[in-house]
Parts: sequence; structure tokens; C-alpha cells
Amino acid sequence: MPKAASECWTTFKLLPNYCQALDTYRELQLASSDQTVHQRRHDFDSHFAKVCKMMDMAYKNKFEGAFYFVGNCINADTSLTSHYTTPGLKEFASRLGCADDNEVLSFAKMEA
Repeated sequence: MPKAASECWTTFKLLPNYCQALDTYRELQLASSDQTVHQRRHDFDSHFAKVCKMMDMAYKNKFEGAFYFVGNCINADTSLTSHYTTPGLKEFASRLGCADDNEVLSFAKMEA
């Protein structure tokens, strides 16, 4: 007899690698969608621009910030990386001991 959805979810979450399974499922969904590389790039740029605009508004209100933006769909997002820092944090990555923002983006890409 089939279990209720809540029981299935509870049992699934007991698996030691359930987060990895969900990530893989999400990646496969993206890979099997009709979205082209160009469309994916457009979406990435659109989301990046929105976050940059939000950071600019925050900076006007005396907030500083930095973020690193990477695509995490294997084989589709290899070139989708970018970063943004407000003027007060331009040297943020080098102060942390990293060579530059590109190295931080490389680390972020490996973790994504």
C-alpha cells in the first residue's frame, strides 16, 4: 500500500545524501528543459542585473556588500560567473588572502 506523501518525504530525508539527490534532480530538470545556452545566459544576466541594482540602492543608504554569482548546472553554465562589490569592498577578495575576484569565482564555481 502506498505511503502518504508526508511519510515518503520524511523517509527520503533520512537518506544521508538526500540533498545531493535533489540537486542532481534539479540539474537534470534544467538540462532536459528546452532552454538554450543563450537563454540561460540571458536569465543569468537578468538576475545578476537585478541583484546589482539592489546593491546599488543599498550602497546609497550607506551599506556595503559583495557577492559572487555562478551558474551551477553542470555542462551548461561553465561560463556563467560574475561578481559585484560596492566601492568600499573593492579589495575584499585580496584582503581575505585570495589572489583576486577571479580566484574567488573559481572557488565558488567548484562549490556550486
